[in-house]
Amino acid sequence: MSDAPTNESTKRRRGTVYRAVMLGFFVILMGAWLIRALYDTPRIPDNWTNGYSASPGGHRAFLELMRRNGYEVQQDISVVKGIGGSESGNALFAILEPRPKYVAEESEALERAIDAVDDDRDVLLVLPKRWYRQTHAEEGQGISDDAIVLEENMLTEWEVERVLEYAGFGDDLKLHRHDDEAGLQDGTGRYFTPLERGKSKLQYFEPGEDFGEYATLVETSHGEPVAIEIEHNDGKLILVADPDILTNRFIGEGNSATLALNIVEASGYHRVVVDESLHGFVSDTSIEYLAATPPGLWLTLSVMLLLALFAWREAAIFRQADDDSEQRRSRAFVIEGTARLMARARDYRTAIVRIRERAGRVLGALKGTGGLIAHGKESRELRALKRYESMGPRGVILAARDVSEMMDGEKHGRSGTAH
Repeated sequence: MSDAPTNESTKRRRGTVYRAVMLGFFVILMGAWLIRALYDTPRIPDNWTNGYSASPGGHRAFLELMRRNGYEVQQDISVVKGIGGSESGNALFAILEPRPKYVAEESEALERAIDAVDDDRDVLLVLPKRWYRQTHAEEGQGISDDAIVLEENMLTEWEVERVLEYAGFGDDLKLHRHDDEAGLQDGTGRYFTPLERGKSKLQYFEPGEDFGEYATLVETSHGEPVAIEIEHNDGKLILVADPDILTNRFIGEGNSATLALNIVEASGYHRVVVDESLHGFVSDTSIEYLAATPPGLWLTLSVMLLLALFAWREAAIFRQADDDSEQRRSRAFVIEGTARLMARARDYRTAIVRIRERAGRVLGALKGTGGLIAHGKESRELRALKRYESMGPRGVILAARDVSEMMDGEKHGRSGTAH
């Protein structure tokens, strides 16, 4: 039996494998993208310790206090990454209680912000201390169901020190907390203010021997520095260990407002740019996350299905193109052979006779009988070619056309019965 059916079957298998591999690769690639998008969640804004918030840990009252004392206050959600631009120039750039998780993500940006201190830009970094979580009121507390109830938690000292390390001061500047009663005062001992009767676990700095010179703006009642001013590059860097006197909760206690304003006045600028990006506020949207979660997920899956169908169809067209090119080569061979016969014989009748003879051998090989002319038999289709022997050049062309159609039909018939 001829090898032609085997070759045709092999081609079909290869085409199927090609399409399957192509589709599998597409599915794996899209699946990996969806999984990555699901785990790459966008930032969730910290609604309780930012400059917009009126919660106990927010800084809205502090920003309003500055405005009432003649300061131009601007809140920004992208200035950390672009601090080298003019939008933060000729101003005090304030980073108030940044969330440690966002500081870790933007550590390089924070380091650049610290290094951007210059003769037209100072930086104020207030370390975090608390974090809040919204919860529900318990029964019997007399709180309405629509009230917002916050659960207050303290960050660990290690988490706060990490922010200090990302700012570039982890080696020579340590942070501690008071366990006993202590209050706050300015560097000269004035404006003493006990927060929560001295039980607010004040955070303070412990500068190392190699830390360098600094000026104390606020200290504990025991003399430990809480807010310090450092000459950095050609400007000033102000670090605040404990944020309580700047928060809505404590800014109205004692002399907290005076101490807070003294910290801002140390820079000498009357324009303050407050960063909110390290509280989770961003201007760019995570397109990947939106595409991987409903309702955007349904659109994504629809597009993936259409692409998969398109890829499968394209693979099928590639295979059909191979078959078409083979048929074109076969026809070109017949036409070329016909032209050579006509050129050699210069006798159109003889050319048609030779076409019949050669066609019989080829068709016999396709049928697996070894050549019908050799056995003295000739098919009805080949005998029908005799009617062209008296037509001259046109008869040669018509005979070549009929033979080409017979060969194509025989190939297609064999491929349809192959197992």
